[in-house]
Amino acid sequence: MCLQETKWKGARAREIEEEYKLSYCGSDGKRNGVSIVLDSRLKECVVDVKRVNDRLIAIKLILDGMTLNLVSVYAPQSGCEESVKEKFWEDFDCLLMNLQDSEEVYVGDFNVHVGRESDGYERVHGGWGLGNRNADGEALLHATCAFDLAITNTWFKKKEEHLITYKSGHHATQIDYFLVWRRSLCCVKNCKVLPGEALIAQHRLVVMKVKLSVSPRNSQTRPPPKTRWRMLENDECASRFRNHIVEKMIEMNEMEEKLVDEC
Repeated sequence: MCLQETKWKGARAREIEEEYKLSYCGSDGKRNGVSIVLDSRLKECVVDVKRVNDRLIAIKLILDGMTLNLVSVYAPQSGCEESVKEKFWEDFDCLLMNLQDSEEVYVGDFNVHVGRESDGYERVHGGWGLGNRNADGEALLHATCAFDLAITNTWFKKKEEHLITYKSGHHATQIDYFLVWRRSLCCVKNCKVLPGEALIAQHRLVVMKVKLSVSPRNSQTRPPPKTRWRMLENDECASRFRNHIVEKMIEMNEMEEKLVDEC
């Protein structure tokens, strides 16, 4: 799950009742902030966490040989200064450019209006959006074209109520989106809003369903053991480890000498 406007200070991770792990990145605790929540069963699959700033965080996982990148984004709102918007898009571009072609990517949120119609962006916009496009939405569409990303919300015909991501009084609009590589759009089975699941008073939960091509795991398979380096703080453990390393080095030297003699 990708969360925005968390407004927590610092860049840390914390456990949530032993069932989930929350990784977040914030600034002064008064504004912005992004985070990603993972099921605890996926913790061992995480190979990298990039906390770019209080608007961008990415987690890389390797799941049965497939590399997945989850990106939580909090784009500047329309009233922000242009310099702030430019900095955001530069950071976003840099993050995507560092991904390998073989990796999958799932990006969430944005705070823009891409509009109901595709209007020249047919490859990335499916034509099932909501409302009118604004300048920030145009910027997102330019970015999706540059990186060949698809805005998944716009590829599924839904009732208007299932397109609205923000609702306050009589004002209802669509500002939150999920992006994937255009080539991976066929793996997205659904993307919709859950009207009854409001995270806060105005914002609604956007859900994307993806089918991953991974082979089933053996139930007896265990992740590789972690190296507990802190054990070396114990004198006895440190001595045993040192002796073990010395023995292995002697064995390697003897093997090398034997190979040289045979040659």
